[in-house]
Amino acid sequence: MDFCPRCGRYLKEDEFQCPECGNVVRQIPHDDVRPDGFQPNGNENVTVTSGKDIVKAIFDKYFFIAMAIGFVAMFAVTYMWGFHFILFCIPLFFPMGRMSIGPGLLAGMTVGSLTAILWKMYMVSATV
Repeated sequence: MDFCPRCGRYLKEDEFQCPECGNVVRQIPHDDVRPDGFQPNGNENVTVTSGKDIVKAIFDKYFFIAMAIGFVAMFAVTYMWGFHFILFCIPLFFPMGRMSIGPGLLAGMTVGSLTAILWKMYMVSATV
């Protein structure tokens, strides 16, 4: 319990400012300054507490946008150049601001590369 030297009132455990005179008795600890629902990965307003919340945080709209971009890019590269380029793109999968972009790129590039390989195999077998 802290004591307000200006008005002589004892403060409760969670009070930092005297409610009578407005005197700031002690500073707010650094841990209490963050806003509610803040996540260090950039997904604000998503508090991860269970498995369902993790799935909701990963499979958001950014996951599917990244997956579509990765699919189109890898399909084009694999179809035109004839090899899968996924090993050179590993740094894209490292953690980013949102936890859904890396897995989305990985899924899209993997599916795009495999689809292009299968499409080339189909086209070769169709021409023979």
